[in-house]
Amino acid sequence: MSSSAELPRLPFARPDGLSIPPRVHELRKYGPLHRVLTPAGDEAWFAVGHDVVKQLFADKRLGRAHPNPEEAARVSDSAWLGGPAGNYETEETDHTRMRDLLQPYFSPRRMRTLRPRIEVLVDDLLDEMEAVGQPADLHELLAFPLPALVICEMLGVPVEDRSLIREWSDGISDMADQQRSNASLAALYDYMSRLTSKKRESDDPGDDLIAVLCTAEGGTLDDDYITYLAMMTVFAGHETTVTSIDLGVLLLLTNPAQHQALLDDIDLVPSAVDEILRASAHAEAWALRYAREDIDIAGTTIRAGDCVLLERPGADRDESVHVCPDEFDIRRSPNPHLAFGYGPRYCMGAPLARLELEVLFSRLVPRFPRLRPAVPVEEMTIRRGLLTAGFHEVPVNW
Repeated sequence: MSSSAELPRLPFARPDGLSIPPRVHELRKYGPLHRVLTPAGDEAWFAVGHDVVKQLFADKRLGRAHPNPEEAARVSDSAWLGGPAGNYETEETDHTRMRDLLQPYFSPRRMRTLRPRIEVLVDDLLDEMEAVGQPADLHELLAFPLPALVICEMLGVPVEDRSLIREWSDGISDMADQQRSNASLAALYDYMSRLTSKKRESDDPGDDLIAVLCTAEGGTLDDDYITYLAMMTVFAGHETTVTSIDLGVLLLLTNPAQHQALLDDIDLVPSAVDEILRASAHAEAWALRYAREDIDIAGTTIRAGDCVLLERPGADRDESVHVCPDEFDIRRSPNPHLAFGYGPRYCMGAPLARLELEVLFSRLVPRFPRLRPAVPVEEMTIRRGLLTAGFHEVPVNW
């Protein structure tokens, strides 16, 4: 086995914000599992290729907790997803309980109820973008605020506080600045703790998620636990969707034939959203897991306690599963992507993310039919050092 000094170190270089690193394609040719160094400098297994990533997503022998968290390999200095999380002894039970509590809030019925409000939010943001004039920064005016507005409404966060939630969520995802990440996490915790207390004491708490959790299980849930669930919902419901909007718009605009196809038939939006999810290169959003026991897979043994990173964007560009995987095709069918994971940890927020993307593209595309990048994608600055990357700015004209 190679020494640590000889191992490839993440993140790998890539030509632009819409492409996955060429090194990922190269590694897949030599097998599905490789030893790498994380950005934090620790050793980890790097899983590439659709079949192995899907298999490991579903493997209950992998989790987010570690028996010795202080000794576990870390991915980054991020306070939220940089290393182990949860109680190792009770992880599976805790995860099941969390899903049981939150899943009803992301049900199809709930999503149907939310759609009209999300349509209003999207239209308001598009009005603002048009009023600003061109070139306009689509990232700042649309991609960044929309998921925060939606998730804040779901949680019952007052309008005047929503810019703070956006700021803290962005700070938590910082993989390089540990002080910023920790401070943002502490600030978000303190805010959600106070909001939970207000909901608990109110005679009319509303029907938002925090209010519902305050009455769940006969009102016996601990406030700290409700605060944790609220924080998790904020972060999971914001960062990845922001990046999917940025990347989705640019994938569409840099493929004129696909853009025109959507203009000609707006009913293709659900299929287009699936293709956006598949093709979006969330640069450093590797799914972090730790082996709970030895795992023999693809001729390799992953030892108990080892860190495993599941490389999802590359898995969704695996030619063994997807025909012409680097082509963006909004009519692609079938499209068995892994954007929301697979198995017992499949993303609970998937219905909400789909809904936001479908509403956004169904209203953005016909309203701005001549939408186009104001500068070449190669000149747009990638948001490096963040868990979900994306761009600092997405300037557009119309």
